[in-house]
Amino acid sequence: MLRRLVVAVFGCTLALVASAAELETAGSISNLYWAPDRIDNTAGHTMTGSELFWQVEGSVSQDFSDGLRFKGGVEQDPILKRRLFAELGFDVNNLTIHFTPFVGLINTAQKWFNPGLEASVRYVFPGVGFVEGGFSTSFAPLSKVGDYYISSEFASVGISVENGIITFSVDDRSSIVRSTSLLDVQDYQTRYLLDTEIFYKNFPVRTNLILGYQLMGRAYIASSPHDTPLHSALGGLRLTMLVGPDFSVYSEGIASLFNLGLGDTLLKVPDSSLLFELKTGLKFHL
Repeated sequence: MLRRLVVAVFGCTLALVASAAELETAGSISNLYWAPDRIDNTAGHTMTGSELFWQVEGSVSQDFSDGLRFKGGVEQDPILKRRLFAELGFDVNNLTIHFTPFVGLINTAQKWFNPGLEASVRYVFPGVGFVEGGFSTSFAPLSKVGDYYISSEFASVGISVENGIITFSVDDRSSIVRSTSLLDVQDYQTRYLLDTEIFYKNFPVRTNLILGYQLMGRAYIASSPHDTPLHSALGGLRLTMLVGPDFSVYSEGIASLFNLGLGDTLLKVPDSSLLFELKTGLKFHL
């Protein structure tokens, strides 16, 4: 089943590239998360901000008749890990529904593939705003070393204002990996964001001002459990430039304005350093 799903995703992606399709690609760098190779000791509980994590992702999508849209590609996330996905979207008047089967892709040495499902619903109130929500989950249980389980839930509400949209969102993500027969390692993140998008008619640049709060941490679940939560106040900026009707590029930067380590967290970020997340990407029609 997994082999057939992977083949189907690649087959649809190649078919879309051969026709008129929309391509998205992005790369990011961050020191805002715990390193994947940290272990349950004093060094592993210490946040220094000295480790940088690179990620690259891409997708291709195609609109069909009757409000049907396909999107397939590869995503990476510090919490939800790497995955190959194939998304079907349906637009009915102001309602959009997405169903996304995915496969976790070589996230542990012992488990190369891990199936799951994501679904979301969005409803637009013309001239007023929108509401949106969704979830994702993997299916495999934790039964042997290398197994992992991921889950996420999100909800957002947007309000249209003159020359802008104000969006409040909540995004909760977690993953748990069976590291040894006696130890499970859980990574988790919850973000509350207030995102204010500002735009003007016939002006090619859109600006987003971002403020929020984040709880991020890692828990080592064993006979003597340890938890390393980090609370952060966030601020950021996103710039999107529209280069003609078929091409756009964006850059986003989010930084922690204040950090508080609780539990077993040892916070040793130098005053001259900053916990941050930078991302840039582009979108264009082939």
